[in-house]
Amino acid sequence: MTATEIRNALIKGLYEYLGDGIPVYRSGQVSEEQSLPYVIYTVVTTNGSGRTMGHYSVCREGERTEEIREEQESMTISFTACSQNRTDGNGNYIHGEDEAQEIAEMAHAWFVHAGYDYFVKNKIVIADVTEVRGRNSLAGNVEANRKGFDIICNYISEDRRNIPFVGQVMIGREEKG
Repeated sequence: MTATEIRNALIKGLYEYLGDGIPVYRSGQVSEEQSLPYVIYTVVTTNGSGRTMGHYSVCREGERTEEIREEQESMTISFTACSQNRTDGNGNYIHGEDEAQEIAEMAHAWFVHAGYDYFVKNKIVIADVTEVRGRNSLAGNVEANRKGFDIICNYISEDRRNIPFVGQVMIGREEKG
């Protein structure tokens, strides 16, 4: 699998777990600001590995032969739940700090336990999940309420290349007379 495939699987799973009301999207995108609340993510590192040569195997199908190299890789993704103090459509006051905390804890719970079956199905191992921390920032003259955490996940990457293969070789013996 590739880092992009792993990222897409994680984001899809988290979005489905949080429900339709809370979008999950990549930070730094040029797009209109999402309505609150939402979760943003940043891929911090990819292709971290155990610095090994990997596991090599050969696969032959007919005249085609491939060498396959597999290695455990890791990726770190940072998630941040975003909210703001506001009044909803029904006139209820929403405390942005509390809402961001609740969403961050819900997402955190998915990574540490509730999403286990989803991760196994997608061949992803969640190696570590950091604690939820405050990530508030000042947006103009209003503080944006943000709570977040990082995950480190492991997966198997695979590289393939075609290699020459010698099939049958006829060896004959010359008789000297």
